[in-house]
Amino acid sequence: MRNVIDLDRDGTSAVFIAGMGRSGTTWVANIVNYDNGYRDVFEPFLPAEVPEAQIFGYHEYRRAHERLPAKEEVVRRILSGRIGCPWTDKFNRRLISWRRIVKDIRCNLMLGWLRQVRPGMPIILVARHPLGVIRSWLKLGWGTALGGGTDVDHILSQRPLLEDFPKVDELLSAIDRTDTFESTAFLWCVLNMVPLVQLQDSRALIVRYEDLLRDPTVWIAKIFQHVGRPYDHKAVARTMRLGSGTNFLGRHMATISIDAVAQEMNTFSAQQVAKLASLVRRAGLDDLYGDEFYGDAWSKAPTSAKTRGRESRIANAPEMMMSVVVCTRNRVERLQRCLDAFGNLQSIHPWELIVVDNGSTDETPEVIERFKQGAPFPVHSVFEGHPGLGRARNTGWHAASGAIIAFTDDDCYPAPDYVSQVVACFDERRVAFLGGRIRLYDPADYPITIRTVESRLEIRPYSFVPAGAIQGANFAFRREALAAVGGFDAEMGAGTPFPCEDVEILARLSFAGFAGMYDPRPLVYHHHGRRESDAAELGRGYDRGRGAYFAKCLLDRRMRRRYLKGWYWGIKKHSVGRTVREGVGAMNYLSGRLRFRHR
Repeated sequence: MRNVIDLDRDGTSAVFIAGMGRSGTTWVANIVNYDNGYRDVFEPFLPAEVPEAQIFGYHEYRRAHERLPAKEEVVRRILSGRIGCPWTDKFNRRLISWRRIVKDIRCNLMLGWLRQVRPGMPIILVARHPLGVIRSWLKLGWGTALGGGTDVDHILSQRPLLEDFPKVDELLSAIDRTDTFESTAFLWCVLNMVPLVQLQDSRALIVRYEDLLRDPTVWIAKIFQHVGRPYDHKAVARTMRLGSGTNFLGRHMATISIDAVAQEMNTFSAQQVAKLASLVRRAGLDDLYGDEFYGDAWSKAPTSAKTRGRESRIANAPEMMMSVVVCTRNRVERLQRCLDAFGNLQSIHPWELIVVDNGSTDETPEVIERFKQGAPFPVHSVFEGHPGLGRARNTGWHAASGAIIAFTDDDCYPAPDYVSQVVACFDERRVAFLGGRIRLYDPADYPITIRTVESRLEIRPYSFVPAGAIQGANFAFRREALAAVGGFDAEMGAGTPFPCEDVEILARLSFAGFAGMYDPRPLVYHHHGRRESDAAELGRGYDRGRGAYFAKCLLDRRMRRRYLKGWYWGIKKHSVGRTVREGVGAMNYLSGRLRFRHR
């Protein structure tokens, strides 16, 4: 069907179903779209049929965090329903649509990248046992061409893929490229290994074809929950005309998963099955299809090929998932304790620590260097000679390579699961920035610059961000969000007259259209060492910084109304002294701006 009227053009209502050809992607798409509630977008990344998709290659590999504006725009057009042709709409039955289900069998090698282009989009990756896929390919005459140009030579021609996944060369060395079965098994391993690494611990749902056969009621319910649809068992069964062979099977299904695989095994020789089992282990896919699917062949696989499945994939992930930035200046003892706490972190995610020396004259460089030598994770040190926390943080995130950039202070100690919790929060929610919990490390310290709320707080786009809702001792960002607003204000932060660089960047992000949240799971302990006698002077500095923050926001026409209202209600609740200090901070900031403008 052509000329579809698509009422939702922002792409947020799309569901993406991926997997290899003959793995069951069409079956899963039909189940989700049992009532034709979605516009059915069929394989829009096929260059031969969709002119706009000619910018992509067959099974093109893309690094998760590449910036490719032209290709990103095509993806957005596909997901928002602005690209359509007889091919993409060949199975669509809706004339008017406000949501889409996009199914494609050529995107396995760029699912991580697609997730970054559209972070909140539900992704379902469908996998099927390699014996079933191989038999189906060979029966259709696809051989190692995989229905359109992806063969072993094509895989080997993608240099970034080989650089990021050394296991590809290891798998290649273990096969006979002239053997159709082994070459096709190689392709199966690569086209499943890559997306499982890139989608690790994300909101993607991994569905095994055999699980749908074995326990369809449970897995179809999981699929509906993942895409956010209410699940009506009877309605789905009636609409799909499902049979009763295993309570909930499509009419072309007749046996449960293990029996189905046993039938596939009988198609191939024992040597071929054993070879396949060995390749699956080498690829780190033994948690996906392990011993229950191979019988005796599994136990005969070479010991050297054995892995720990998911843990092996994560450990060999090519992309740096997260960078933590710590800025410091002449606080060597505190920095040493902070670094020691980072040494206790436990995470299966690739991460790195960036330490920014903001012009220290003590032994800070030596302490950082000693820690680097024994650290079990990458540690990088960079120098920023100009004082100011905003400037130092910019230097830090520019030196970082992570998709997520987290910041904490040199007098903070992260909890052991800090990295895992930050990653989990970003994977679960479509947000650009995140704040976490901050507790006192020493109960004798004055309870200031902490955040102990245990409930989640969402910060919607274009909303007022109150000072203190998220604090710079524990916050994190998606890299693309930081880049979109140009990072921190270099004239703000500790070491400048206006210590408010943390909340100021949150305000700019919010009014750039980004959403954020506070979540109590990422936890750091703040060991600031201040006592009650220090609180008054510290508070006065924060009041002046808060005034500068409000003043800067009021200069922005988009933010002015909300921040006038927010400041007004704050004045009504707080003391006259605080209001005066905020006013002084605002005037100092504005006068500084005027002096700078007239230089």
